[in-house]
Amino acid sequence: MHPDVRRMLLTMKGYVEGGRAFSTYVAQWLDISKYADDDERRKHAEGMVALLTPVAKAFLTDRGLEACILGQQVFGGHGFIREWGQEQLVRDCRITQIYEGTNGIQALDLMGRKVVGSQGKLYELFAQDVTNFLEENSGDEQL
Repeated sequence: MHPDVRRMLLTMKGYVEGGRAFSTYVAQWLDISKYADDDERRKHAEGMVALLTPVAKAFLTDRGLEACILGQQVFGGHGFIREWGQEQLVRDCRITQIYEGTNGIQALDLMGRKVVGSQGKLYELFAQDVTNFLEENSGDEQL
């Protein structure tokens, strides 16, 4: 396989796998925020969802468009013709960055209301979750 095509396909694979992992992480917090019996745990999860929702929206839609454009490039000149449908995927994916508030507006909301508005408390929840994960898995050589 041509090295540049391999690079593009592996980049697309990385975006897809990273996006799935991240969306599963956010979905876990959504489930906890809706179904936890412990009020403190539910409140913690609600804070995580509030912080991570704009991040997930921007990350997934930005990387999704990038993956579609790379896919179009893999097709070369054929990526622009209607026969394969790749050009339609690029157009369809582009609109996701605009739906439900543009990614720029989501970023302003994240920093203005979620981080600064909470005096950093929502960010601290996330930072603590990352720290806990690192401590719990520090002995796992695969990670």
